[in-house]
Amino acid sequence: MKKRLIIYPIIFIIIVLAFSVPTQSSIDEEFLPYVAYFNHEYGKSVFDMNLIVKFADLKGATAGECQRMVSVLTKKTIRRRILIDAKIWGHLEEIERINLVVHELAHCVMLKEHDTKMLANNCPASIMYPEIISPQCLEENWDLYLVDLFGKRDR
Repeated sequence: MKKRLIIYPIIFIIIVLAFSVPTQSSIDEEFLPYVAYFNHEYGKSVFDMNLIVKFADLKGATAGECQRMVSVLTKKTIRRRILIDAKIWGHLEEIERINLVVHELAHCVMLKEHDTKMLANNCPASIMYPEIISPQCLEENWDLYLVDLFGKRDR
């Protein structure tokens, strides 16, 4: 009986510590303009969503990755982390960088999934295409991609 009285508080403390997550966002300076752009298009700020955006060494040809930590108690997202491969980032044009960050934020914040549909011009139909979209396709279809992702545009 005494063992149970000691074990239960210890288990409780372990559970509380395991699910205690800091609520402060941490975004590498390199990504701040791209996150601000997403905020503008999204119409809400993601800076207060316990968001981490940083460089990482990702495997293979993975340019970016969204990781979400979900509370087992509330089933709500309590932390979002976006990792961007530094080597790939260094080879991207500006419009590709915007696309990559917006794409990963759409996964983490809007819970968007990949979309493999193609347009008649042989370009992806969505910013949520699972591969890096060519600068030409991005420039030709950017407004369409934003409407697809964020809905009606009044801006």
